[in-house]
Amino acid sequence: MPSQSEVAYAPLLGRVHAGDAQEPDVLDERIPLPAEVYDAHPSAYFLQVEGQCMSRVYPEGCHILIDPSQEPRNGSIAVVSIDGSDYVMRRLYRGATTLVLSPDSWEDGFEDIVIRDSDDHTVEFHGTVVWFQSSKEME
Repeated sequence: MPSQSEVAYAPLLGRVHAGDAQEPDVLDERIPLPAEVYDAHPSAYFLQVEGQCMSRVYPEGCHILIDPSQEPRNGSIAVVSIDGSDYVMRRLYRGATTLVLSPDSWEDGFEDIVIRDSDDHTVEFHGTVVWFQSSKEME
């Protein structure tokens, strides 16, 4: 008989758009998750996904757990803000002088966000997606 996992709770701080960058909605809830996941990422928090830009990986409405202390690697899915206000979740690729934030969607029409060192943009990393789960039980 399988043993029951302990439950921990992480804050749900808002929604992040998987599409066009925008200011996140701020929420104030707590979401249960397996204790061993929370123990591995004690500073993590949840965001709820809005939009279809990352639908191959994270369906709209699911909760993604963001670890702000984990630096994203090439190919990681990260939450970033662009120019201090707009937040977006995308797959991140770094070149020598270019940052590419790439969609991973079942739908057409989404484009890469390309930021070059010579551009007048600032990018702040808010963390890497380390876990996700449905926002409710499947019916």
